[in-house]
Amino acid sequence: MQAAQRIVESGKPYVVDIDLSKFFDRIHHDRLIGRMGQRIADKRILRLIGMMLRSGVMINGVVNPSKEGAMQGGPLSPC
Repeated sequence: MQAAQRIVESGKPYVVDIDLSKFFDRIHHDRLIGRMGQRIADKRILRLIGMMLRSGVMINGVVNPSKEGAMQGGPLSPC
């Protein structure tokens, strides 16, 4: 609240709080790679990122491929 108050006192008319709950669970892989491809020319890097995104998760010893979402706390997460 103190940070929001400082923002308002600095002259900004609004403070916006965004809840990113489940955001990383729903990232569409192809769209993300497409957007990244607009800035990253090296296709090898894009392929590596795609492989990481689609690597899947292990549940009870069985690897299940990922069709969407990104691991939180991983290299693609800003956390």
